[in-house]
Amino acid sequence: MKAVDTADSNTKKNIVREDKKYHAIIGGPGPNHYKGDYSLIIDLGGDDTYELSRRPNFENQIIIDLGGNDKYFTLEDYALACGYFGYSVLIDAAGDDLYQGKNFSVGCGFFGCGLLWDQAGNDTYIGDQFTQGAGGFGIGILKDDGGNDRYQAARASQGFGFVRGVGALLDAAGSDNYFAGGKYKELLGLSGEIRYMSESQGYATGLRPDLSGGMGFLFDYDGDDSYSVDMNGQGASYWWGLGALVDFKGNDRYLAQQYAQGAGVHMSLGCLVDSSGNDFYFSKGVSQGCGHDLGAGMLFDLSGNDNYVATDGSQAYGSANGFGILVDGQGKDGYYVKDKKTTQGVGNPRREYGSIAVFLDCGGIDHYDGNGGENRIWKPTGTIWGVGVDGEFGALDTAQVKK
Repeated sequence: MKAVDTADSNTKKNIVREDKKYHAIIGGPGPNHYKGDYSLIIDLGGDDTYELSRRPNFENQIIIDLGGNDKYFTLEDYALACGYFGYSVLIDAAGDDLYQGKNFSVGCGFFGCGLLWDQAGNDTYIGDQFTQGAGGFGIGILKDDGGNDRYQAARASQGFGFVRGVGALLDAAGSDNYFAGGKYKELLGLSGEIRYMSESQGYATGLRPDLSGGMGFLFDYDGDDSYSVDMNGQGASYWWGLGALVDFKGNDRYLAQQYAQGAGVHMSLGCLVDSSGNDFYFSKGVSQGCGHDLGAGMLFDLSGNDNYVATDGSQAYGSANGFGILVDGQGKDGYYVKDKKTTQGVGNPRREYGSIAVFLDCGGIDHYDGNGGENRIWKPTGTIWGVGVDGEFGALDTAQVKK
């Protein structure tokens, strides 16, 4: 693919310096329009529009924009802060920006390293698959330093780690909205129910049975945030992977269907940690501290008046030699379930020595609809290595959980 230089007439007037041989340009202040596969763009300010193509021959790319409400679009896959057998870096210093990519974009590393760093503004990120902090055989990072941001993707995004890869989404501040799903359908077993694969928001997976998973992380440091996935996500993992979602502050809402909110499946580890705030968790099953098939799933909420809602296989559930744990530090909490046989401290006896489940509420006046009860210890019927404890143990030390 040949390099393209299609800067419009206004942009050409604002050019400070250009090297057509190396496809590099420095644009002056003002609304500029860049289209093509530049190796280097430095823009000094203004409301700019970028339409970016994939770099030919796996070449590297650096884009630095110093200000303005900018719009970034991709013309094809493997573009817009995507390190594809190389590196790609995009830094935007200020403004309310739009980043709209396709597959493999917006902070993605696939056999390479990709970084998108937005330093200020209320921003919108849109993509399909392998985007918004996704890494496979490489490293992909999306870092946003502030603002009320919106993240929207279809699958394998928002802190996603694939084989031999690390994907991370880091959001420093603001009340943010995270959504992943709604496009790629999944047929659920014999029920015939159709759901949508998400595999996002601190999620890691491998290729069973041959290749182990990577590491996927989502860290949100402040703000009242909303997280939404369908199947697989929110601090979860599959097949020798590590997935984690950590939220440090704010009144947050977590919505999911299955394999989510601290779920480790098939020799993997999934963890969701929420440090503070009055939070709400909703999921159907295999969630909220669930480990399945030698996997470990953990949910830690350190403080706040929280509510947990699930149908089955959740709230500290160990299945098929798995380990599930839910720990809530302090607050007036509510725990609501439909199936008592697979929730709130149940380690099922399936397979030889069974599974381990630990449910622990460390303080506060709590309400239970299920196995648990206020200020008591319980061992659910049918469990071997499962236990639930509600007591007054004092506040957990959250000082160790720092920004």
